[in-house]
Amino acid sequence: MIAHLEGGGFQLKPFLAIGIISAVRHILLVGAKSLSGAHDTLFNHTQIELGVNASVALALVIALVLVRRSEPNDMA
Repeated sequence: MIAHLEGGGFQLKPFLAIGIISAVRHILLVGAKSLSGAHDTLFNHTQIELGVNASVALALVIALVLVRRSEPNDMA
């Protein structure tokens, strides 16, 4: 298992991309549901949910950038 991870066999970037897409889709879904009309408590819940999803998407984007920067350059 460790040799597999050290050899670069495990690709993290596709999982991060899928997570980013999923978080953005959920943000759009919650936004569309909030347009259907809501009262104050549902509005507050929706805003919290949007904030959490935006934070998750931002964290995944930062992780993807860090993973890409940590890769060695093969531009010889």
